[in-house]
Amino acid sequence: MEGFYRRTRLEPPAFDDFWLSDTPRVVASSTGDNRNRRMVTWVLFGDQQTRNRFLFWIPHLDHEVPLVREKLARRI
Repeated sequence: MEGFYRRTRLEPPAFDDFWLSDTPRVVASSTGDNRNRRMVTWVLFGDQQTRNRFLFWIPHLDHEVPLVREKLARRI
């Protein structure tokens, strides 16, 4: 996993994507009004100092239609 995080402290044991649609596991799937297919990338990080774990979500929301962006945010 490539990314911008402190590799000496954080370890990403798991990461994946899902699509903001009725079929989130189907790559490039889309549902409803969004013109562009949208997805969320998530990463599970383990903090090597504290031993805490946390999820980091990166939503790729619609940039053209505010109503669709709001609907997708609610779906998440």
